[in-house]
Order: sequence, then C-alpha cells, then structure tokens
Amino acid sequence: MEVMQEKLHEMVQRFHLGVSNVYQTNESKIDEARRIFELLKANI
Repeated sequence: MEVMQEKLHEMVQRFHLGVSNVYQTNESKIDEARRIFELLKANI
C-alpha cells in the first residue's frame, strides 16, 4: 500500500513540474510575441 502512495506522490510531483514548465514556456512565448509586436509597431 505504501508503495502505491509513493508512486502516486511521484506522479503528482511530476505532473506539477510539467504544468509549471508549460506555464513558463507560454510566458516566454508571450513575451517574445509582445517584443516582436512592439518592433513592428515601431517600424510602421
């Protein structure tokens, strides 16, 4: 039973890591898009 709980705990931790990684990638993509947009606006 304890082994099951340990495995579950490990999966939950991995899931949270994955989720936070996705958020970080999205953040940097949004920042990049914003930068490009600002550059385009400056050129118009």
